[in-house]
Amino acid sequence: MGPNGMRNALKHCNEGSEKPESSQTEEQGGENEKPENRPMEEAVVIWNMAQEMGVTSDTEQGVIIRKIKDMEERDKKEAQRLGEGRHIP
Repeated sequence: MGPNGMRNALKHCNEGSEKPESSQTEEQGGENEKPENRPMEEAVVIWNMAQEMGVTSDTEQGVIIRKIKDMEERDKKEAQRLGEGRHIP
């Protein structure tokens, strides 16, 4: 997917959200450097990969991407929780 496709997917998911996309994001071709945006970017990449493999859905694309983003955030929290229990000598 090109930068415009990523930008459009992120824009579609962010419609109606309180945080507008920054102009810096658009200048960088749709790539966000902020860590809080990483789960959304990963969700878009995962959804696009699924579509390339032939996955289709009647559900709106933005809804699917937000669900994937929520799963990414949940997985990150779980990985952090598990990592805190490790003791490295």
